[in-house]
Amino acid sequence: MGNKFPDRPIPLNAKLVPDNARKVFTGKLYEVYQWDQKMFDGTTKVFEMLKRADTAVIIPVVGEEIVIIKEQQPDIATRDDVPVGRVDANESVKDTALRDLKEETGIEPVELFYVDSEQNEVKIESFVHIFLAKDIKVQHTPSPDNGEKIEVTRVSIDNYIQLCKNFEVKLAHKLFTLLVNNEEQKFKQMLQMPEKFFQKVY
Repeated sequence: MGNKFPDRPIPLNAKLVPDNARKVFTGKLYEVYQWDQKMFDGTTKVFEMLKRADTAVIIPVVGEEIVIIKEQQPDIATRDDVPVGRVDANESVKDTALRDLKEETGIEPVELFYVDSEQNEVKIESFVHIFLAKDIKVQHTPSPDNGEKIEVTRVSIDNYIQLCKNFEVKLAHKLFTLLVNNEEQKFKQMLQMPEKFFQKVY
């Protein structure tokens, strides 16, 4: 990636809405695009793909603990998770990570590391960008929006890993693969010493 971190990292082999696609619908969260696709036999079919804003996932590590939020939304029951935020228009994913971490936990971190970017569904141009925030530079009062009720808590790194293994919190595929392959110790090292594994972006 060079020295400058991109505003929007594109995952390897990502599927993007083609430049020649036309937008046929705009909803609250999703846009629908269609385009004429030439087939192998020379005929043409209309292909379709969705697009929505990217999200940033932030794993906040403070000493030997992970900051977890108990979040409730009007249409979702209370759940434990790390902070997750939608990328606003004209906002870089790094800025989203810092903003959402501050809004949901009040934390302004000492350092922020980029872990990975993923596309969860090939028919939707929307990426999940994973960051790891290390320690606390300034502790602010959380300020979640009116669609969230949030309680901030902490768990040990070992307990967090167990939550990941039980599918109780979101986890990047790149990191979950370590648990599947019984590389739990390496996963723990990544949380404790992210500077040895990931790119520092803040």
